Amino acid sequence: ALLREVKGRPEEEMVNYMVLRSLKQARYSPLNAGHFGLASGHYTHFTSPIRRYPDLIVHRILREVLHKKRISERRKQELETMLPDIAFNSSRMERLSGEAENEVLNAMRVWFMKDKVGDELEGKVVNVTPYGLKIRLKDFYVEGFLHVSYMTDDFYEFNERTMILYGKNKKRSFTIGKELKVRVERVDMEERAVIFGV
Repeated sequence: ALLREVKGRPEEEMVNYMVLRSLKQARYSPLNAGHFGLASGHYTHFTSPIRRYPDLIVHRILREVLHKKRISERRKQELETMLPDIAFNSSRMERLSGEAENEVLNAMRVWFMKDKVGDELEGKVVNVTPYGLKIRLKDFYVEGFLHVSYMTDDFYEFNERTMILYGKNKKRSFTIGKELKVRVERVDMEERAVIFGV
């Protein structure tokens, strides 16, 4: 209902992003819990065309069932013993590989921005904190941080309940989804960070 309500509105992208981030991270399990997103009570995992270790495990079990028509009690017990460890380790390795991928992508994005110091670019607020704003650039899929120390036009306070950073004197406010022009102040390759100013 929420996603339908924001469809076509300026905040649609940000709401979709926040809903996705609020979902629990998927993990492999030998238990059939169905699939919440697909609203299906019966579900198994396949990736295509890439094959991951959990896919191979599912393939092997399916082949065994299809060829033998029935799995023995002894084999069921073997699977019940080993599948939880396989699921746990597969989830852990997938999470680690995702983190490594994100690190590499972030390093490449920061490297891409190093010759853009001083440029003014359009961005959108993707997160609001007591210390400033996380901004995603409009023309590049690059995120950086606009620290309140670079927002010298006012004294800004953070409202945790509403997730708004607002100026005490000029009453200018920043919320998730707000568009603004930022200047690339510096690029820190070591910290893999892009720092914005206004």
